[in-house]
Amino acid sequence: MEKKSVTNLFNGGVVINGNVFEKKQTNLKRNRNLSNFKNLSTVNDEIKLPINNSFNCAIINDFRFGGFIIAFRISNHIDKTNYKEIDDLHSKYIGVCRLDSDLNYIKGSMFVLSEEWIIDPRLLWVNNKLLITCCKIDTGLDYIVGSFILDYDKSEIFNNSDFFRVSPNSSDRQKNWVPFYQNNKLYFIASINPHVVYEYCLLTYKVIDVFKHVYNFKWINNEKFLRGNTPPILLDNGEYLNTFHTTENILINGITTRYYDNGFYTFESKPPFKPKKLSNISYLYAEMASRKFYSYDSKPFNSQDKNMSCQCTFPLGMVNLGDDILISYGDSDSLIKYIKIPKKAILNTLKLI
Repeated sequence: MEKKSVTNLFNGGVVINGNVFEKKQTNLKRNRNLSNFKNLSTVNDEIKLPINNSFNCAIINDFRFGGFIIAFRISNHIDKTNYKEIDDLHSKYIGVCRLDSDLNYIKGSMFVLSEEWIIDPRLLWVNNKLLITCCKIDTGLDYIVGSFILDYDKSEIFNNSDFFRVSPNSSDRQKNWVPFYQNNKLYFIASINPHVVYEYCLLTYKVIDVFKHVYNFKWINNEKFLRGNTPPILLDNGEYLNTFHTTENILINGITTRYYDNGFYTFESKPPFKPKKLSNISYLYAEMASRKFYSYDSKPFNSQDKNMSCQCTFPLGMVNLGDDILISYGDSDSLIKYIKIPKKAILNTLKLI
């Protein structure tokens, strides 16, 4: 993979391989039905860590110590000995650490995985082992990998276990797969519609079965490609609650803005994991991002168009707190944030498919 040379970082822009790219601040707006966009959260706040500019955070309960464990992307290349930032904009490392019950960083718990070029982590307990899954960046042929980074049967310390491939070999890009563990079996949701779920064998490190269900739906922006976000959580009624996101590109005055919107759906907890309900609103929509960012890449979002900005809210973790649901998300590739939403408010948005 070609590594870009970052020669200077200045206020509002960046120099990459001798080319100047300025951050574009615009007031672009999209036409939308406001009834389809509703902020359901009672809390929306930042998780602050000692590594600056961390983002896209997964979260899970820490059943041993209480509080939470999070995994997140690191936007700067860092010296992993002292976490000193180096002048490199590539986000190729994943950090993990512990938070207390109030979502405050626990000093001394920071750990940076040695695996490079992995992004967008998800966390899942497989019995007493903590599985992290990520997208492995590989020049357009990205794929899903996993590793057990904590085993409470052996240690209370994060480790650098080898990563193994999850997704089958393919000529297509594989991203946004979400894991869940049901009846001592590991599954991955690879697609929301059609709802494609792979059963994965940890003995052979191979997919051994696949379940597929196609359904009709009406999402707020008519986008048919729903992408996975967080690992699902089991509800009291026996169904799984899960999240998805869509993207919408809008061109105004020569600048394309990509908007990320997020929704909920539920599915049955037994194979073939048939989807049951889908929300008719976006609970975390693009305009809730606290900032816009401008793509630094010479080909942002696989496009020749350098004039591209983004408003991005990107959830990666969800925890059942009883009456509330906690969701961790990345804010425009620059912040780690979380929201709390009353469970009843979520359920009220769900409509039968």
